[in-house]
Amino acid sequence: MAHKPRIIPVILAGGEGKRLWPLSTPQRPKQFLPLTGKKSLFQEACLRAQKISDHWMVMTSDAYRFMVAEQLQEIGPMQAMIVLEPESRNTAPAIACAAAMIQQQHPDAAMLVLPSDHHIRQEDGWADAVQQAAKIAASGHHVTFGIKPDSPSTRYGYIGKGKPHSQHKAAFCVEQFHEKPDEDKAARYVQSGYYWNSGMFALSPSVVLEELAQMAPELVAHARSACGLARQDMGFVRLDAASYQHFPSVPIDRALMEKTQRAVMIEGEFFWSDLGSYQSVEALYDHAAAPDGLGFADEMSNVVYSPQRPVYLLGVDHIRVVATDDVTVVMPRDMDAVAESVIEEIQSRHQAVKERAEYRPWGHFQLLFEEAGVKVKRLTIKPFARISLQEHQKRSEHWVVIKGQARITIGDNTRVVEADESVYVPKGCRHRIENTGERELVIIEIQSGEELSETDIVRYEDDYGRHQ
Repeated sequence: MAHKPRIIPVILAGGEGKRLWPLSTPQRPKQFLPLTGKKSLFQEACLRAQKISDHWMVMTSDAYRFMVAEQLQEIGPMQAMIVLEPESRNTAPAIACAAAMIQQQHPDAAMLVLPSDHHIRQEDGWADAVQQAAKIAASGHHVTFGIKPDSPSTRYGYIGKGKPHSQHKAAFCVEQFHEKPDEDKAARYVQSGYYWNSGMFALSPSVVLEELAQMAPELVAHARSACGLARQDMGFVRLDAASYQHFPSVPIDRALMEKTQRAVMIEGEFFWSDLGSYQSVEALYDHAAAPDGLGFADEMSNVVYSPQRPVYLLGVDHIRVVATDDVTVVMPRDMDAVAESVIEEIQSRHQAVKERAEYRPWGHFQLLFEEAGVKVKRLTIKPFARISLQEHQKRSEHWVVIKGQARITIGDNTRVVEADESVYVPKGCRHRIENTGERELVIIEIQSGEELSETDIVRYEDDYGRHQ
């Protein structure tokens, strides 16, 4: 029986998800949304990775660390290493760091690079393609997964498919990589038999680092430094920030794939979509199969995305509505995407575009109201979790329990607080909230004071190793 090379999947989960705004925001980008069912795209990617390997890696940003950890916990115990990038520097630095860590820990393994925000069907076909790609990567080639287009698209890069590879029957030589084209070029590429570039790669870590050392030596030097100085923090691996800031912001296609002589392509004989537009999301489901709580289509071919509140459309046709807590956008359904320049302009004029949920290791909070001297939050604390023992120097707090049962410490006193009961926390008083039950604990927090920032906090004890 032919030997199967060990595969270490690397899931890239640090993107800001600008394309599906306002459903997708920098605070909760599309990879963490349930666009195709009850699980998020990130969770789907993790479950695929788990099927082909018992060890794998998630590369994400510091801002998403608790969201990643929570979504992993929701789908079960997994042997995933969560690596935190200090800042976003595109895919080449992330892949170089992943290659350096895998080379050190699993020197004989192939590395499978997977975006976390794509949707794949026919997963058996995908798994077969992965095994083929891993064998080819083990022989020293950089393997890209090409997707046969069903129509011209300006959203994807393209791959010029060359002759069959002399050593690997499943692979084809790559003639050239092409950047995202305009409409005319996209039509010519499809007519010429080009493939979409899926952004998935199977690579040999040692060969990647060897070639990058010739093409972009500073990239490899900074990657080895960032990994060598990395530290453990609450179950995460933090790459060295000082090393990371020297990275150029460059995609792996430009840094490696467009320059190498080792690039080969295998055909992805499975359904694939990067879900880069609302049209691509809507193409996945009919009225009956739309993800619960995400959206619905009515008899007039209108589509509504409004997880928080009902929206009714009367007497209009072919309209798309996206409604969040902060903003509502109405557009024609044939509008493929909102231009990034338009989004940036809206964000500059409407500060409320920012999603108000912020994630912590104990759960998350949502900003409900804010004006000078007053801030109202909705705290959701996970079962058996608790916030740090802390105090605030510049504000007092009033807590109202609206769901669950809380054990609350204020000064030297600790007591149980039930739903519909409230407590007051004076300025400068040590306090803590603990959820002792199996259900989520929900509390409304009213802050009053001269300064209401997240920096006004002194921690005395913390289950998660945090300080100020």
